[in-house]
Amino acid sequence: MADIFISYAREDRAAVARLAAALESNGYSVWWDKNLAGGAEFVKETEAELKAAKAVVVAWSADSQGSHWVADEAEAGRDTGRLVPISLDGAGPPLGFRQYQTIDFSEWAIGREEPFKSLVGAIEIKTKASARPPVGAAPPSASKRSKRMIAAVAAALVAAVAVGVFAVLTGGEQAKTAHNEPVAEKLQSIAVLPFTDMSEARDQEYFADGIADEILNALARIEGLRVTGRTSSFSFKGRNETLSTIGDTLKVAHILEGSVRKQGKRVRITAQLIRVEDSSHLWSETYDGDLTDIFDLQERIARDIAGALKVVLSGGAARLVARATDDPEAYGLFLQGRALLLRRIGDNLPNAIKLFEQAVARDPDFARAWSGLAAAYATLDNYVAAADTSASAAAARANAGKALALDPDLAEPHAVLAYIDLKYRDYVGMRRSFDIALALDPSDPTTILWAGIGRLFVGEIRAARANFDRLEALDPFWALGLLWRANAAGVDNDWERAEELAGRGLALGNSSAHITTAEAAGARGDVERAAMYFVEAFREGGFVSSDFTLVEIDLLGRGAWGDATDRERALAIIDPYLSQDAESPEILVSYALLHMGDPRRAFATFEAAESRFDQHFYRALWSKAGREARQHKDFPAFAARVGLLDYWKTYGWPDRCRPAPDAGADSFECD
Repeated sequence: MADIFISYAREDRAAVARLAAALESNGYSVWWDKNLAGGAEFVKETEAELKAAKAVVVAWSADSQGSHWVADEAEAGRDTGRLVPISLDGAGPPLGFRQYQTIDFSEWAIGREEPFKSLVGAIEIKTKASARPPVGAAPPSASKRSKRMIAAVAAALVAAVAVGVFAVLTGGEQAKTAHNEPVAEKLQSIAVLPFTDMSEARDQEYFADGIADEILNALARIEGLRVTGRTSSFSFKGRNETLSTIGDTLKVAHILEGSVRKQGKRVRITAQLIRVEDSSHLWSETYDGDLTDIFDLQERIARDIAGALKVVLSGGAARLVARATDDPEAYGLFLQGRALLLRRIGDNLPNAIKLFEQAVARDPDFARAWSGLAAAYATLDNYVAAADTSASAAAARANAGKALALDPDLAEPHAVLAYIDLKYRDYVGMRRSFDIALALDPSDPTTILWAGIGRLFVGEIRAARANFDRLEALDPFWALGLLWRANAAGVDNDWERAEELAGRGLALGNSSAHITTAEAAGARGDVERAAMYFVEAFREGGFVSSDFTLVEIDLLGRGAWGDATDRERALAIIDPYLSQDAESPEILVSYALLHMGDPRRAFATFEAAESRFDQHFYRALWSKAGREARQHKDFPAFAARVGLLDYWKTYGWPDRCRPAPDAGADSFECD
């Protein structure tokens, strides 16, 4: 039986013949019916090959969209976690398959090799998944684990050479229609609500929340099951809402609720699965055990839920919950740290760092605790003004490296490394690490968000919007997800949509969305309202900080969106500021200068600014307001110096620029 089954329409036979030959030349065995003739033997052989294949490559096209044969074979691949969709001509998949990102093969026919490399990377992931050891099998020896790590990294790097596995998640037709609302399919969908702390002293809320979060993450690994993200599910904590209201709001068919009673080293977890449609209880169970058994308890719960939902587990007996540590105390410290890491306000991040450090002190082999420590350091300077950016970044890199040395299959450390590269403008390194992280865990909301931000920074607006729109189904009430969906819509000049999404983000408490509403007002010419919203974003206690006073920020906002007089007043603030802080000017200055039509100084101040998080500048650069900057004579040299050109030469040109080979090898022009 063949490794790969290719499903296609008769009209696409020539393209599929070339694809099959290319895969075979790369060492894969491929089954595809060259004649597409009917008959009993054809059906029998097709079904056998489809069942045995490790990866089901579905070639979508304008012709295959309406094929019942292709739809049936795609469904078989989807429901068993083996689906690898491609688009031969840029046509997207039909309803029922649009939640799976599709590799765009429309340019492969004219010699572009990146789509094929992306396909090989995706197939490697599927074929590796089919070879995972059964539950109870002995862990791999050090030598076998090293070989597996090398194979995993090699497969990921094959996908990252040009477009990477990341294109599977954000490219093709999905990118072209990214601004449309994703279709949420409710049939196999679930939300995990926070579990109730039933401990005698009611002092184990962090533990109850952590167990619910761990079960949520385990369920999210099951292909074919849509699991609402933690932020959205946990937003109903303490609210007196009916289960039907919660289910309808989150667009899920099932809800899991439960309780945790912890007493000494004993723990009891009770869980019940409820069907939203009629509030009926489909399943309930109580699990008793020691804290040393906590990962096995979580594994049993996740598998029992999958069984109750009649979800087929891809990979057979592969574990959904890894045994992260043998030290219950270290695990408790990890859960406390994780709870603070997910609520990045006040002193939560510094306290999370202390808890993670205590966890790894107890168990130096606790990879997830090292990973949590890396994530806390990676985001520290975004939320703690006094944090040392360079020291935090160095700590994040070091701790991510320790986590990966212990467990190379963890996605989070790769995402942390990508995020640090993003902040330090190593965009090629950023993309490479995001590719690997998303290949390992394609449903993690934070990684999807960060990767989308990276795509927006380098000018891949359609791909960024596709990434952000995935969050609507995964975690619809995550304020940061809504904010970045709003930001990307604004960059795309879709201000009505941007304001609607920013409003939802503001309702959830993210004050930085005021910047988006300010930009929308400025785009309409409403300078007064733009300046007012701009100031609101920087008020004390919000998510955005600045060294400028609120009066100065008001003037900067008016300069960005007002008339010549407003710009003169803003420059009266900027000019003396730059003369005093020329070595590391605040990134807000380059943002304002870009809006005020001074690209040359905007570029210079951007490069001089300490590398933190350049979101304001890049949103302005790729928006309508940045057109003058993109067409400025200094832009090509600027793009080369800050790493954008290296990225484009490696992964392709941004949406609003294209190569101009007549003007030179690295020359380009922009809209």
